[in-house]
Order: sequence, then C-alpha cells, then structure tokens
Amino acid sequence: MSGRSEEAGDSSSPPHGMSHRHQFQGAIRRADLRMAFGGPVTFDAACAWVDGYTSAVGSGALAGFREWVCVLNGGGYQCSWRGAVHAHFLGIDPAAAAAHVLTEDEDRDLGMHVFDMLDRFFARVEAGERGQMFAEYTDHRLASGVGML
Repeated sequence: MSGRSEEAGDSSSPPHGMSHRHQFQGAIRRADLRMAFGGPVTFDAACAWVDGYTSAVGSGALAGFREWVCVLNGGGYQCSWRGAVHAHFLGIDPAAAAAHVLTEDEDRDLGMHVFDMLDRFFARVEAGERGQMFAEYTDHRLASGVGML
C-alpha cells in the first residue's frame, strides 16, 4: 500500500506520493506560483496551471470534476470543466457565463475559485466518492431529460 489517499483505480499518480488535493493546495499557497503568473492568479493562469498539471500526471486526476461541477450548476453538460467552473462562479447558465466579460476583480476571484472547487472535488475523491459523483451526474442528466450519450 502506497499510503496515498487517492481512490483506488486512479491511474494518475501525483508527484512525490502526495495526493492531488495536497498538490493543488500547496500550489496556490506558494508565493513562487503567484510570481510565476506575474501577479495575482487569474482564471486563465489557474486553468493553464491545472492543464499543465494534468498533462504531467495524466487526465485521470480530474476524472469526474467537470461532471461534478455540472451537477452543482444544474446543467451545462456540453461545456468544458473551465466553462462549468466559470458558470458556477457567476451563478449563471454556462452560455451566459461564456458571454460575460470578467472585471479584473472577478478574474482574480475566479482564478482562486478554480482551486477552491478542486479542493472540494478532491475532498470527495479522497473520501472514496468518485464513483458516487459519476452516479449523481448520470441521475441528474436522466432526471433533466437530457439522457446519456
């Protein structure tokens, strides 16, 4: 047993044996991360960091994240994880969120919201609930009449 707190079956391995949640928590706290972004963490910068991280460790790290956010949003099944988090932050439909021009303050707050949402997601993964989140997504889609592809 490796001592990792990730759910069994996750084929991606975070660096240094730490959980994905720990990696994301540490990243946002490190001053060098903010300096690498040239200042406050914006939405695009946070998404670029997450995309780079998942490129390094494998996309399995975020398996179920988009679906979980879609359930929280009550829809938006056709958007990416970025679009789903953007809509969640604004509390509006993903199509309206895509058309919304962020203010500088919203951009910084949304950048931090990315990491907050990931922290909440990985807390559920660490509790062994990844399968449950997929089931909630399936139930939500079927109940909304969208169906599954």
